[in-house]
Amino acid sequence: MSAAADPTRSFIVGCPRSGTTLLQSLLAAHPRIVSFPESSFFARTIGNSNSRMFGRSLRGVNGMRRRLRESLGIASSGSRRSVRQFLQEIGREDLICKLPQSRRRIKPQTQAFLAILDQLAADAGAQVWVEKSPEHLHYIQEIERFAPDARFLHLVRSGPDVVASLYDVAKRYPDMHWGRFYTDIDQCIERWGVCVRTTRECLARPNHLLVRYESLVAETEQTVRDICSFLGVEFVEDMIANREDAVSSLVTKKESWKSGVRGQIVDANASKFQKLFNESEQRHIVERIESFGELPQAAPLTSR
Repeated sequence: MSAAADPTRSFIVGCPRSGTTLLQSLLAAHPRIVSFPESSFFARTIGNSNSRMFGRSLRGVNGMRRRLRESLGIASSGSRRSVRQFLQEIGREDLICKLPQSRRRIKPQTQAFLAILDQLAADAGAQVWVEKSPEHLHYIQEIERFAPDARFLHLVRSGPDVVASLYDVAKRYPDMHWGRFYTDIDQCIERWGVCVRTTRECLARPNHLLVRYESLVAETEQTVRDICSFLGVEFVEDMIANREDAVSSLVTKKESWKSGVRGQIVDANASKFQKLFNESEQRHIVERIESFGELPQAAPLTSR
């Protein structure tokens, strides 16, 4: 990549526990792709993430205030702090100087964040940067407003497996954010359904690519080849072999629930559904998941 070339900006999005970290680690192993720990930048800057994640409208006085803040382009109060934390996690506090003096405006905050990721790519000699925060699925409209050339990788996994994984991680980490949302089976189903519906609405656009988790695990090389083609880089054989080496730069110490991303690529969670739920719960989950319709279908890469 020449010094003057702009990096390809790309985002991995999807429902949590769908394999987004696995996909990220595969791409980060490419010598011309750079990636980072989750920033959750747009969720923290624009706010209202809980309502967006579950497809709920903002109500009452607080809802009116939040809608007004968004319409005026005012950033959430935690935006600047989240960028500082992100830069500290990756050891690049020197880039804090890129943050604007205007602390409460969404546009300058976002422009600064994108410029920081562009700089990280340039410093790494990378042609592509990959930002992976699953909840950014619900901020695609805002991301495309500020980065109209951005590309999106939508990871979709079987509903029963995602519901089981969400429910399981909530039981194992009840005091963290998982426990706030996913100890209820219907909450897990709703989260998956909203994500699938949002992905389905995006796939007609050429800058969006569907990646099925099951294909990523069973046909890893071909799936990664297709993704590389979509991102405009050549597939590199060592990407799969070197994937584990990339994990350490993507997963922070506090993210112990991501430990399963290390090791051989296998569908390790496929049996959780039968282990965690009784027959009645399994029927309920399957019936509700079927109510969301068929899983999204990918458009051929040749049509993009």
